[in-house]
Order: sequence, then structure tokens, then C-alpha cells
Amino acid sequence: SHYSVEQLEELYAGVRIACEEHKVNLVGGDTSASQSGLFISVTAIGSTQRNRVTYRSGAAPRDIVCVSGDLGGAIAGLMILNREKEVYLSNASIQPDMTDYAYVIERQLKPRARRDVIEGLAMHGVVPSSMIDISDGLASELTHLSRSGMQHLQVYQERLPIDHQTMRVAELFDQAGSTYALYGGEDYELLFTLRQDDFRKVQHEPWVRPIGYSTGPGEGVDLILADNTVVPIQPMGYNHFRPEDKPVSGVS
Repeated sequence: SHYSVEQLEELYAGVRIACEEHKVNLVGGDTSASQSGLFISVTAIGSTQRNRVTYRSGAAPRDIVCVSGDLGGAIAGLMILNREKEVYLSNASIQPDMTDYAYVIERQLKPRARRDVIEGLAMHGVVPSSMIDISDGLASELTHLSRSGMQHLQVYQERLPIDHQTMRVAELFDQAGSTYALYGGEDYELLFTLRQDDFRKVQHEPWVRPIGYSTGPGEGVDLILADNTVVPIQPMGYNHFRPEDKPVSGVS
């Protein structure tokens, strides 16, 4: 009841913009009172042709492992927001200055669905052999693809796409940028595998970032360091069913 009509109109204006951008219809809607602030619950329903459906389980030996964009930005934005919040709470006269971190803050506050990747793949006639979105951290999602497809995966630390601003934030907090990329989560990029012939069709697209490959039947994910040291990756990303977990779990 403490929301004004103008605030609700702004909320619905944002919903409409999102619907127009992603070419979806808003159907129905219900409102209820809340004792704990504003909650928005959305259900997305759609359909596609059977031959265009991609599951987690389709990876095969020698498939190329790719991601759709840079990683770790969301957790970097969250670290900056938390830091500035603590400063403000300790001294309300100090106003946050986050102009140098606009990109990573937007990655945290305004994640975007990568429809452009889906459209780009369709334009080239390419259907990934497996795919998952990166919501709980790259390490966790790689493990899902490995287990679902019973394929062992190798990824290269030097191939992990990390924005320079994300790297700067990681250094600020005395952490590795690759740790943010592997365990931060909430980037909502796409992780997918491509047959080698299909990879050649899209390898020059800016949204295709090859990071490794499937070595063959098995289970598990290895990280190849710059000196060729092989380190098994543990899926330490966010766990929705572990009560004590927090979104920054796994970042150390």
C-alpha cells in the first residue's frame, strides 16, 4: 500500500519494454498484499521445433566448449555494491562513487537474456550439442554438462573471457579473476558445446568464446593452467538447496 501509482506505472513500463525487446506477450497477472516488500514472480512459456531443442546431455568427444560472453562481472559488481553499502552505513554523509565500476554493477543489477546468441546460431544453421545457462557459476555448469553427457571436459584458464573491469575488482579484493569467472555466478551467459564442423561456421562471431573441449567419455572437468598444470575443477558455485549458502559461495 505504500507504493504510489506512479511507481507502479514505472514498474509496468519496464515490464512492457522487456516484453517488446524479447518479443513475448504478457498474459494475465495477479496482485496480492505483502508484509515484506515487493516480490515479482514470472513464468515464461514457449515452444520450438523438436529438432532445435538442445539439452545438457548431448556433448560428444572432441566437441568445442564455448561461452557466450565474459564471466565474473556479476560477482565483481556485487562486491563493489556490498563495499559501498558498508561505507554508507558507517557514515551516511559519504555518498557512493561507483562511476569506475559501471559495467560490472550493470552485470549484477541488469542481467540480459542472450537471445542474440540463439538467433545467431539459428542464422548459421547450428544447433549446439549441449547447452546450459551460467547462473550458479561456470564450474558448476561445466560439471552439469559433464555429468549429463558423461563426457570429460578440459578448459583453459587463459581462455576464460574476463573483462578488464572484473579483473580490476578482483585485484582490489586480492582475488583472482579466474576465481570470479569460475565460481561467481549470476552472469547468465550461455555455456554450450559445438561439433567441430559447426564451430567453424560461427567461430568468428563475437559471442562465441571457445574455452576448451570434450576429451571423451568420462566424468569431471579439468582446468589447464598457463604452465600446463592440470587442476580438477570442483563445482563450488551457489547451491539453492544448501541453507547456509550465499551467492558469493566459492569465491575465495
